[in-house]
Amino acid sequence: MDILRQFLTGWLLTPTGFLTFLFYITLVVFVHEMGHFLMARFFGAKVDVFSVGFGREIVGFTDRRGTRWRFSALPLGGYVQFAGDMNPASQPSEDWLALPEEERAKTFQAKPLWQRALLVAAGPVPGGRLPLRVTYDAPCHLHHAQRITDAPLAILRAIPGLDLVALPDADRCCGGAGIYNLTEPDTAAKVLDPKLEYVRATGASLVVTGNPGCHMQIGAGLIRSGSRVRCVHPVDLLDRSYNDHHG
Repeated sequence: MDILRQFLTGWLLTPTGFLTFLFYITLVVFVHEMGHFLMARFFGAKVDVFSVGFGREIVGFTDRRGTRWRFSALPLGGYVQFAGDMNPASQPSEDWLALPEEERAKTFQAKPLWQRALLVAAGPVPGGRLPLRVTYDAPCHLHHAQRITDAPLAILRAIPGLDLVALPDADRCCGGAGIYNLTEPDTAAKVLDPKLEYVRATGASLVVTGNPGCHMQIGAGLIRSGSRVRCVHPVDLLDRSYNDHHG
């Protein structure tokens, strides 16, 4: 992880490094999601959207089978949306039941269990078990500005053995707010205090957040308060899970 931190704080912050990073992560996401897509085509399941990135669509097109191929504003991930996958639990909805029988037969929900399992398994390779209790704090820019709320939680829930406990008021600012904690440290600390109390109440040993400013604000507050809870990035947990599983 020391090498990773040096990478993130050094080469990655140069223009060349950042553009190279975006190119490779876009390529990795494309290949990863293509596994889901090709398996869907093999079983005749319709794909509504193949997206590289999250947020607002920058450019895209719809192919002859009705799949919308899109490149979005935040190229740090992606997804394949199957037809009929209309809610997080993939349970039948009124919209799904209203589809013509021929169209409904092409949806994810209509496929046999073993085919749905293969469609899902065509994505990421599972890591090792992490028997940890953690809680997640949503960065304001991600939650409020970009409206990305489910993806970070889905990543954490995919880690075997991880006990993810909901954090009350996770959508409330931690007081970091860019450089606000540097210009107004007293007020920022007062904003943070309720969040630290909520963290303590969860019984979690780790707080997970993906924003560096939130990481520093929450992490420093935990240390100042004498708490043994520590703040980590989601990638830290993925790194531990895959290292434990694959050596």
